[in-house]
Amino acid sequence: MNYPLVLECTARPLKDFKSSRELCTSIRDTVEAHGDVYVKTGILHRDVSAVNILIADGGKGQLIDSDSCIRVTPETSRCHWRTGTWQFTAGQILRHPGTQHEFRHDLESFFHVLYYHVMRYCRNPSGTLASDILKVYDSCCWDSAHKSLYGGQEKIATFGGRYLDPQELYGQLTPSFVELLLDLDEHFLNTYIAKGSRFYNEASSSASFTLLANSEGVLAIFDKHLKEDDWPTDDASYDNILERAKKCTYKLESIACFRDLLQQTYKAVVGRHHVCRDWLLPRLLPDFTYTVPPAFHVDVDNQIALTQGFKAPHAKCPFILDCVGRPMHSFSSSRELCTSIRDAVEAHGAVYEKTGVLHRDMSGATILIVDGGMGQLIDWDFCKPATRGTSRCYWRTGTWQFAAAAIQEHPGTSYEFRHDLESFFHVLLFHVLRYSRNSLPTLEFSMLEVFDSCRWDCVTEALVGGVEKLSVFDGRFFSARDLRSQFKPSLVGIIQDFRAQFRNAYADEDTRHYNEAETKASLAFLSNAKGVIAVFDKYLGESDWPADDAGYDNIAESAKERARSGRTVLTTA
Repeated sequence: MNYPLVLECTARPLKDFKSSRELCTSIRDTVEAHGDVYVKTGILHRDVSAVNILIADGGKGQLIDSDSCIRVTPETSRCHWRTGTWQFTAGQILRHPGTQHEFRHDLESFFHVLYYHVMRYCRNPSGTLASDILKVYDSCCWDSAHKSLYGGQEKIATFGGRYLDPQELYGQLTPSFVELLLDLDEHFLNTYIAKGSRFYNEASSSASFTLLANSEGVLAIFDKHLKEDDWPTDDASYDNILERAKKCTYKLESIACFRDLLQQTYKAVVGRHHVCRDWLLPRLLPDFTYTVPPAFHVDVDNQIALTQGFKAPHAKCPFILDCVGRPMHSFSSSRELCTSIRDAVEAHGAVYEKTGVLHRDMSGATILIVDGGMGQLIDWDFCKPATRGTSRCYWRTGTWQFAAAAIQEHPGTSYEFRHDLESFFHVLLFHVLRYSRNSLPTLEFSMLEVFDSCRWDCVTEALVGGVEKLSVFDGRFFSARDLRSQFKPSLVGIIQDFRAQFRNAYADEDTRHYNEAETKASLAFLSNAKGVIAVFDKYLGESDWPADDAGYDNIAESAKERARSGRTVLTTA
């Protein structure tokens, strides 16, 4: 049960600090408040985050949002799912679900809040700290054995000096600030050094565990450095990520569409706000589209496509079709699904052959199923005549989940016809996996990894991806054996023949199974639509297609079943 209350004072978000000293002072105050509550009541907050610390009048810190708090008892960790905000949860809690939540874990969350604000909001001209935000605060993995997400390795590496480099910090921050961070870092590091490590020191480890058992030692560290007189007064909050994005050569006029450039760091890996809140899994895949570059279309609710403002203004010409189509996911049979995609490929091939125009935005929303089960390709607002040479700009058009791996992996790649054909393949595979009944293990998270993963490239200043899609062509995801165990041979045949061509097309001399003749043949095969249409026609003519395998949302139904059985789903924000 939540108990809302009205505070008698108004406060600013922590990211709006007026100076680095005010930032540290406000966090110091909340550490003190948390320590008092814990000493008097034995209660842990368990959700220390950037939005739960406010700066009140006079620069004092205020800790709010205690709806995840709990009194420490032997039963505190009776379940494997965790509470808190993923980006700021202690590394040990993320790494080992089921770990007893202790006071030092909340203290570690305070440190992550502080260091996050150093990376993002303390001005650093080089921008190298900001580029590490994704790796430190959002990385996670799926543990198939425990059916849960885990992470924290990169946070622990922060204490090891991988990201908290003193030399770099001294070049960006005042000495007192750096020494404050390093003193805190040393104690958290000591708690993570195992006894068998050559860096283990029993006395140091014992001292750090003792210091972090209450707030007094941490407060003493803050007070020691905050009393120094080298703190500047003119280093107010400066959003390194947002400001650098504004300077990008492609000019993100619709930066708001990028959700304050990913709201709380680049949420490319974790897409929602809390680790363990009640939340239905069907939203998992769509919500990750919030993190795609703003030049990409998104096929989910509450999204705004502002394509007319990019690079150069262009006009949209809406028109009314004389037929009404159904969304692809509402196919009446797997044969109808494949037929509709086959028709869209044929239509695209005819347009390309006659005009040289590429669609460049193939997705589950741009292919409709019309009367008679035929496919119709719509939404041509990203189309463009094919040109030779490199791309004019390094941001890409399309829908992230279905964009070609080459386009995502190497911004600036010249867009070719085979990239649109590859998008057709990803549309087919996505809809088969999600909407054709199957019992593939860890389906949701494998799809998430393949279709939504991306990372920030600080060199090109762009989001890149596609590596997992290449793994699909190699069979490391959704292997032929897995598919044959779930689907009819003809459907698997289309997928296998299709991806074999892309596997060969992506092969080079460094690839283990590289064959120059096969690569050339596949590139020729993918230069027009005829070969792909022939593959569809070959298998659509078979007699093993069922007539009763209509679209069925495996992810949504799986989540409903978990909800009915009372099982909690570990989710990310």
